[in-house]
Amino acid sequence: MKLWLAVIGAVFGGALLYAANPEDLKLETVREAYGKLPPPAKRIFVDFERWTPDAALQTAAGKSIRTRVLLDAEAILD
Repeated sequence: MKLWLAVIGAVFGGALLYAANPEDLKLETVREAYGKLPPPAKRIFVDFERWTPDAALQTAAGKSIRTRVLLDAEAILD
């Protein structure tokens, strides 16, 4: 979530700079803003022949994610 917020902030920030003074926007400014973004998230490769949603929910990570999703859903519904 933080990554998406950073990306959205960088895009809108760059757009605002460009809209204000397009001739003042320099490539180095864009590179500097891009360099401040966090590294991309790691990717998970899944073998769908062996993986099932039910099996995933039995793992510690699956239980944690399920709990978090349910708490978020209840917060939204309240």
